[in-house]
Amino acid sequence: MTEKKKAAKEAALQGARTAEARIAEEAKKKFTRIDAFEGIYECFALDIACQVLYNGVMHYSAKHALLAAQYPDATDHLQAPGSAEVSAALKLVEGEAEAKTWPQIRLKAMEKILRDKFQRCEEYRKKLKDTGDRDLVWENEEDTFWGATKGRGQNHLGRILMDVRKSIHEETDFHSWLFLCCELESDSVRWPPVELVESKDDGSGDTQVHRLTGKEYYKLGKLPSNSVAALHPSISREHALILHSKLEVARPTGGVAIMDLGSKFGTHVDGRRLTNGFVLEPLKSGCKLKLGASTRSYEVRVNLRSQIEELERQQRELMREVQSIDQDAADPVQAAKRLAKEEATCFVGGLEYDTEKADLLGLFQDCGHVEEVRFPGQQEVGGKAVKGIAFVVFDSAMAARRACGLSGEMFKGRKLKVAPATDRPKGGGKGDGKGKEAKGEEGGRGHDTGSRQFLRDMLDGKWERGVALPSLSPERRERPRRASPVRRSPGRPSPRPSPRRSPPRDRSRSRSGRKDRKKTERRRKKRKKSSSDSDSSSDSGGV
Repeated sequence: MTEKKKAAKEAALQGARTAEARIAEEAKKKFTRIDAFEGIYECFALDIACQVLYNGVMHYSAKHALLAAQYPDATDHLQAPGSAEVSAALKLVEGEAEAKTWPQIRLKAMEKILRDKFQRCEEYRKKLKDTGDRDLVWENEEDTFWGATKGRGQNHLGRILMDVRKSIHEETDFHSWLFLCCELESDSVRWPPVELVESKDDGSGDTQVHRLTGKEYYKLGKLPSNSVAALHPSISREHALILHSKLEVARPTGGVAIMDLGSKFGTHVDGRRLTNGFVLEPLKSGCKLKLGASTRSYEVRVNLRSQIEELERQQRELMREVQSIDQDAADPVQAAKRLAKEEATCFVGGLEYDTEKADLLGLFQDCGHVEEVRFPGQQEVGGKAVKGIAFVVFDSAMAARRACGLSGEMFKGRKLKVAPATDRPKGGGKGDGKGKEAKGEEGGRGHDTGSRQFLRDMLDGKWERGVALPSLSPERRERPRRASPVRRSPGRPSPRPSPRRSPPRDRSRSRSGRKDRKKTERRRKKRKKSSSDSDSSSDSGGV
């Protein structure tokens, strides 16, 4: 009984301490939070005069931009010279129809507006950062959605401000602003290569070509880390930005646009200075850029042909998949058999280039019955893993799963990679040619080799369509095909060699291949020597 009383007393004391800590924390937040957006914190208010870009239109304040998002038909009226005051803007939107999707888009619209506001003013950004981790609450008398009234409300304005502050502390605010407000293009297919041909304005000096590929945006400025480094004194450290955007303003130029990053001496396109900083300007092929007062200019070249070719390739792949789906729908029984065979197939990578079928049969003998072994690049039966990879077909999916357990094991001094053949390779399965597999590591699967269509073509024996992989053998080179030795009878003159050379073909330079070639060369020399001896003997007999 005494122990129960002690335990109850201890629990009561622990609960009292927890309640006391919670009350102290709430009191601390209450006295340290910022709930009056005025004085030194007036920059957090929506009606403070500042430049805010929303939907391609520059507004007088964040409140004007929010009203334009809520009442789209009143956007032009909010740009009138007499509507700079918030009270005048509120009168202009009276009687206007609210956007039908406003309840669904208002939070995203507010985040866009606030991120653009603090991105344009470094002073505002510094004040927001200096608030540390204090709570930001907009106390007002009537709006409980964006703020709070008498301590009650959803306070979405304060929440979004704290999210912006967090990204400033983590130094990700610029990247977040680019993705949210500039709508960066995330699909690498829609990144046409851009070239900047740098030259002196007076024509003296050599030209230099800057190739901008493989990224969503590229910075131009004085810093060495920029994609294009320019050292003129009038150029800022981060002067301008070229990016791929989904916005309507960049659509006529294939999504390529440029913006000035608030530089002192500005950025010029075809002799015209960009009026505002952090505003997208379409960048077409053939125009000339100039940074600040530099004596160098950059001619822009946008290669849209590669983008078109990639889209056409994707279209061909989609048409092939559609054709396969139609074939499966026409014959469901055959489709089920093919699917079972695909699930029972394993991809094996990291093999030695002289690995044969017998080696893999011994490797997987404890996993189950192996029905077939295919080496991409070898059309004949019983070839070798000249590309370092193989596809092994088991009699059941369970045997294939057991075989995947051998992934990571050492085989012939190399670490194996065994995975289901239907899985897409990591880093290179989207057709971009990136990742370890596309570069020749871990098996060498590249471009569309992780797709089900590739596996289907491989199992059907369509090597010319299903397998298009370069050889991974370090000793494999293209050599002209040698003519086969011709047996000559004694006294018969040797035929004249044809001037036409046969096309080159790949020959494996493995150890066994070198031995075979040496034997063939020795036999050829013996035949040549014997034929020459017979010719000399016949000539002497004739004399």
